[in-house]
Amino acid sequence: PVFEWFDKYLKEPLEKTTVHFKIKYYSPESSFLLFKIMQKLQYLKDYGNHVSVKWFYDDDDETILETGKDLQDIFGMDIDLIKRKNIDEVCLSFT
Repeated sequence: PVFEWFDKYLKEPLEKTTVHFKIKYYSPESSFLLFKIMQKLQYLKDYGNHVSVKWFYDDDDETILETGKDLQDIFGMDIDLIKRKNIDEVCLSFT
Protein backbone atom coordinates (compact mmCIF):
# COMPACT_ATOMS: atom_id res chain seq x y z
CA PRO A 1 0.00 0.00 0.00
CA VAL A 2 2.82 2.48 0.72
CA PHE A 3 4.31 2.08 -2.73
CA GLU A 4 0.94 2.40 -4.45
CA TRP A 5 0.33 5.64 -2.58
CA PHE A 6 3.86 6.85 -3.28
CA ASP A 7 3.60 6.15 -7.01
CA LYS A 8 0.39 8.17 -7.10
CA TYR A 9 2.07 10.97 -5.13
CA LEU A 10 4.99 11.06 -7.60
CA LYS A 11 2.58 12.02 -10.37
CA GLU A 12 1.55 15.23 -8.55
CA PRO A 13 4.00 15.89 -5.72
CA LEU A 14 4.07 18.93 -3.51
CA GLU A 15 6.92 21.34 -4.15
CA LYS A 16 8.45 20.30 -0.83
CA THR A 17 8.34 16.79 0.58
CA THR A 18 9.48 15.95 4.11
CA VAL A 19 9.74 12.33 5.16
CA HIS A 20 10.12 11.18 8.77
CA PHE A 21 11.58 7.73 9.33
CA LYS A 22 11.21 6.34 12.85
CA ILE A 23 12.83 2.93 12.79
CA LYS A 24 12.60 0.68 15.82
CA TYR A 25 14.32 -2.39 14.40
CA TYR A 26 16.18 -3.32 11.24
CA SER A 27 16.02 -6.42 9.07
CA PRO A 28 16.90 -7.41 5.50
CA GLU A 29 13.25 -6.86 4.52
CA SER A 30 13.19 -3.36 5.97
CA SER A 31 16.52 -2.63 4.27
CA PHE A 32 14.98 -3.44 0.89
CA LEU A 33 11.91 -1.28 1.58
CA LEU A 34 13.98 1.66 2.82
CA PHE A 35 16.16 1.48 -0.29
CA LYS A 36 13.10 1.51 -2.56
CA ILE A 37 11.61 4.49 -0.71
CA MET A 38 14.90 6.37 -0.97
CA GLN A 39 15.02 5.66 -4.71
CA LYS A 40 11.61 7.28 -5.07
CA LEU A 41 12.72 10.28 -3.01
CA GLN A 42 15.81 10.58 -5.20
CA TYR A 43 13.51 10.64 -8.24
CA LEU A 44 11.62 13.57 -6.71
CA LYS A 45 14.86 15.39 -5.96
CA ASP A 46 16.22 14.77 -9.45
CA TYR A 47 13.13 16.43 -10.91
CA GLY A 48 13.59 19.60 -8.90
CA ASN A 49 11.46 18.98 -5.84
CA HIS A 50 12.80 19.88 -2.42
CA VAL A 51 13.15 16.69 -0.39
CA SER A 52 13.88 16.66 3.32
CA VAL A 53 14.52 13.42 5.20
CA LYS A 54 14.45 13.17 8.98
CA TRP A 55 15.89 9.91 10.29
CA PHE A 56 15.03 9.21 13.95
CA TYR A 57 17.03 6.56 15.75
CA ASP A 58 17.10 5.31 19.32
CA ASP A 59 20.05 6.73 21.21
CA ASP A 60 21.52 3.27 21.84
CA ASP A 61 20.93 1.77 18.38
CA GLU A 62 24.09 2.10 16.29
CA THR A 63 22.68 -0.10 13.51
CA ILE A 64 19.84 2.28 12.73
CA LEU A 65 22.20 5.27 12.91
CA GLU A 66 24.68 3.61 10.55
CA THR A 67 21.87 2.70 8.15
CA GLY A 68 20.86 6.35 7.99
CA LYS A 69 24.47 7.35 7.28
CA ASP A 70 24.78 4.65 4.61
CA LEU A 71 21.61 5.82 2.86
CA GLN A 72 22.93 9.37 3.00
CA ASP A 73 26.15 8.27 1.27
CA ILE A 74 24.45 6.03 -1.30
CA PHE A 75 21.90 8.62 -2.40
CA GLY A 76 23.97 11.76 -1.83
CA MET A 77 21.04 13.25 0.03
CA ASP A 78 21.16 15.27 3.22
CA ILE A 79 19.47 13.28 5.95
CA ASP A 80 18.86 14.80 9.37
CA LEU A 81 20.00 12.14 11.84
CA ILE A 82 18.02 12.72 15.01
CA LYS A 83 18.78 10.87 18.24
CA ARG A 84 15.75 9.97 20.38
CA LYS A 85 15.27 8.05 23.58
CA ASN A 86 13.03 5.01 23.46
CA ILE A 87 11.39 5.22 20.07
CA ASP A 88 8.05 3.63 20.82
CA GLU A 89 6.65 3.54 17.32
CA VAL A 90 7.64 2.51 13.86
CA CYS A 91 6.50 5.09 11.42
CA LEU A 92 6.99 6.60 8.03
CA SER A 93 5.24 9.91 7.52
CA PHE A 94 5.16 12.46 4.75
CA THR A 95 4.43 16.17 5.07
